[in-house]
Amino acid sequence: MKTIPIAQQVWPFGIRRGSQILDEPETRVTARTIARSTLEALRSKPLLGAAVVAFLLLCALSSVLGTVAGLINFRDVGYPDSSDLLRIREVVQSGVIYPDGDRPPYLVSLYGPLTYILLSMPYRLAVAAGITPQTLIRLGIVIAVSLCVFLVYLISKRLYGSKPVALLCALFAVSAVPLAQWTTQIRGDFLGLSLALLSFYLFIASRRRPQLIAAAVSAGLAPLCKQTFIAAPIAILAWLIYKRRYVDAALWALSFGLTLAVGYGMVMWHEPLMMKSITVMHHPVLEYTRAFAIILDAVGQPVTPFAAVGALAILGCAYLFVSLPGIAQVRFWAWTVLGVIVYFLYGYKRSPLGKTAPAPA
Repeated sequence: MKTIPIAQQVWPFGIRRGSQILDEPETRVTARTIARSTLEALRSKPLLGAAVVAFLLLCALSSVLGTVAGLINFRDVGYPDSSDLLRIREVVQSGVIYPDGDRPPYLVSLYGPLTYILLSMPYRLAVAAGITPQTLIRLGIVIAVSLCVFLVYLISKRLYGSKPVALLCALFAVSAVPLAQWTTQIRGDFLGLSLALLSFYLFIASRRRPQLIAAAVSAGLAPLCKQTFIAAPIAILAWLIYKRRYVDAALWALSFGLTLAVGYGMVMWHEPLMMKSITVMHHPVLEYTRAFAIILDAVGQPVTPFAAVGALAILGCAYLFVSLPGIAQVRFWAWTVLGVIVYFLYGYKRSPLGKTAPAPA
């Protein structure tokens, strides 16, 4: 067998390793190379790949079950769904998105105007059909979540050029356990996220200036759903400047700014109290001075160093485990399951916690 010198060995991504770690890569690191390397790693470790997919499917199942439960049972989860529903009803009845917060019921419109315009559509449809409004509104949020997952798939497929990797990315997106409580919350986050993801997909798929303008318009509509969705347009603008595509960067900034200005300008013309509502939310929304102090306080907790050591230990054990042959991994899980069964069968009868104290005489 021919032995390749260490200095000539190449990582899957094309980066040399050996005496000169910072040597120039032989091949350009691309998303498609990463996808190919990921698939090769999963195929070389079929047991690990199956375990990852099974775990993600289990988490995705929890999201699906949580979504079904949220559609059946109306309850406040995290954000006050009932107050948002009340605001949508008032928008439908009065046509006013930003009421005077100094008068009853003293509610402030938390999200952008496009959120209430979009969510008022299923409300009107539910009233016309004699259906409970919150059911259709939550179904609309579920549709927005599904659109986000589909856009993640399209973006991943465009970047990596691989359907299996794109499906894995979509599975990762839907397998976050807290997502089970978010998919039916009446809020504008997923509406804005779907528009932000759409702008990113249109941008990476754009070949001409009209497609670039469409992507910028979609990015400008996202802050109209929720004011904090500005990360995507800023990141794309920075990338265009980095690539020295100054004309495209100027066109992107102009299209995004005009969409945002026209959208909020039309609302401000129709809603004179909009600026007052935004001013009321100035401190809770834009006050981030406490964030650094909270981070320092969290890092300074006594448990933090032990948690870091424990995380490193877990990663080390995981690395050693995946380095074992496949038969050794099967034997490990078999002995682990057998040990747990013996432990519970033995402890069930002999545990002192299960013994009741004798009644006092």
